[in-house]
Amino acid sequence: MVVVVTTVGGLEEDIMKAHNEDFVIGSFSEDDVELYEKGVNRVGNLFIRTESYAKFEDLMKPYLKDIYSSKKRVTPSEIFNEIGLKLEDEDSILFQAAKKKVPIFCPAVTDGAFGFHLFMFQQDHSDFIVDVVKDFSNILFSTSQDEKKGLISLGGSISKHHAILACLLNGGLDYAVYMTTASSYSGSMSGASTNEAKSWGKIKDDSDAVTVIGDVSVTFPLVMVSVLEELSSEGLLE
Repeated sequence: MVVVVTTVGGLEEDIMKAHNEDFVIGSFSEDDVELYEKGVNRVGNLFIRTESYAKFEDLMKPYLKDIYSSKKRVTPSEIFNEIGLKLEDEDSILFQAAKKKVPIFCPAVTDGAFGFHLFMFQQDHSDFIVDVVKDFSNILFSTSQDEKKGLISLGGSISKHHAILACLLNGGLDYAVYMTTASSYSGSMSGASTNEAKSWGKIKDDSDAVTVIGDVSVTFPLVMVSVLEELSSEGLLE
C-alpha cells in the first residue's frame, strides 16, 4: 500500500496553486524586511504573497463546512481526501492522491495556515474534532499490509520520523532512500542517516538503504527520470 506523510505547508500551498495562486521563485538572500513591507512571505527562495493566504482563508471555510455537515469527528487524512476530491486539478498532489486512493498523513496538521483555520472553524463549531491519534492508528494499519516496506524521504523533519516510526512498529523498513541537505552532526531528524535508523530497528539491519546528500528539488527528479525510463524499457509502465 502506498501512503504519503508530509508537513502541512506543502498541502496548503498545493490548494493555493490549484486555485491559480501564483508563487514566485526568488533568492535566499533577499531583503526580508523589504519583502514584509511589500506583503510577501519568503519560504527559502519561494515567495508567497500575504494576499494569497487571505484568499486561502476564503477557500477553507466552505471546505470545512461541507466536511462538518457530514461528519463531526474527522481525521486529517480524511480532510485532505475530501478537499482533494473537490480540487479537480491534474497537477495537484491532493487531487491525484484522492483520485488514486492514496492516504495523505499529516502529523503536524496545526503547524501552518491550515491549522489556524481549523482552530478558527472550531471556535464556531465546538463539536468539530480533528482526530490526529486516529490517523496514527490508520498509518500503522496501512504500513502493516505489505510483507516488504520501502520509503523515500525528501527532506526530513516530523514527516520523516512519523513514517519510520510507523514502520518500526511493523517490523522495520526493507528499503529506504533519504534525500536531504541536512547534516547528521546537527542531531536533527532531517540530518539523521539510514544507519542511525537501524539502531532503533526502524530500518532493518539487512535492508537496502542509502542516504543521499543534496537538494531534493534536483536529486529526486533525476532519480525519478531514471526509474521511469527503466520501468518503461522493461514494459512495466501502463
